[in-house]
Amino acid sequence: FGDINLNFSSIMGNSVNYSEPELAVTYGRELFENFYASATYYVWNSSPRRPGGTSEADEWDLVFEYSGFDDFAIDAGGLQTLEGGGGIIYWVGVGTELSLGKFTIAPYVSMFYDADYVTEENDSLNHLQYEVAISRQLAPDLEAVLSFNYTQPQENLTEFNRDDDDAHVANLFWVGFSLGYTF
Repeated sequence: FGDINLNFSSIMGNSVNYSEPELAVTYGRELFENFYASATYYVWNSSPRRPGGTSEADEWDLVFEYSGFDDFAIDAGGLQTLEGGGGIIYWVGVGTELSLGKFTIAPYVSMFYDADYVTEENDSLNHLQYEVAISRQLAPDLEAVLSFNYTQPQENLTEFNRDDDDAHVANLFWVGFSLGYTF
């Protein structure tokens, strides 16, 4: 049948004055051996407002993951905003998991391509994102995750940003905390 996960997270940035509480519902299942697919619906509210005045949004994503390698997994997906023009951002990523007692440490790196998601003027490779997540099972169906994230824009966005005051395309560092319950 698959898994349904309800997740609450809060993201706080220190590179820019930014915070974002988020509620997400995910359905996922293994389609074939080592091949997993999931779809997530997000509702979030950011502070301060995103460029253009948007502070709330609904988004959804579709992710495919292959974990048949010994030491790492790869994934690819797309996230679409349901506000405005419905821009999409695509990504491909690679990560691994290391077990340390009751904790799991998961480093992950991904590359993003913007299709009217961040800026309509700049459909292209968008940014690299680096993440280290530390998770712990609190109960059989309850997990807590602390993540450290860094986003590095591609050079074309850095050039674009020099003519625009949008902090969302600059180098960003943020920390996230989430609680997830799987049904």
